[in-house]
Amino acid sequence: MTSSLTIVLDTTVGKHFEITIEKTGDESALLRVQAWGSNQDHRREDPAKDDVIKLTEIHFDQVRRLLCKADMRGSFPSITCTLNDAAQGKQPYVRIVLADTFAGLADGLTDYAMEKADYDELKQFIINAKFPDLIPTVIKNERRGPPVAER
Repeated sequence: MTSSLTIVLDTTVGKHFEITIEKTGDESALLRVQAWGSNQDHRREDPAKDDVIKLTEIHFDQVRRLLCKADMRGSFPSITCTLNDAAQGKQPYVRIVLADTFAGLADGLTDYAMEKADYDELKQFIINAKFPDLIPTVIKNERRGPPVAER
């Protein structure tokens, strides 16, 4: 059964985004990101950006982390997506860590704040997708084991 989720986001500077994730297999999905600039009307104009990214080797730890590979124009980076519930008056957010991009040019960490309803819908979609369990040692940019004691 194919399932999908679309989230619509408007930024404070007038940009409009429509992000759709569609599960296509046990460990695969398509991610479509459409973006309109602040000078465009998303109801009447084509998006300024319309990218479809194949996600493979998707794993999820049923708590909060999803790890996958992405096919981004011949580069195959690792993406770690961490779901972070609302806390201490802050909105829930999704942290995206890119690693192993072409020449490391796009490697990095970005946090995306979300409305609670959208966040809850995304979290439920990922849980319901039943991607295979994540093995923690394969996560890029995270500690592997306890910290070393100082001497």
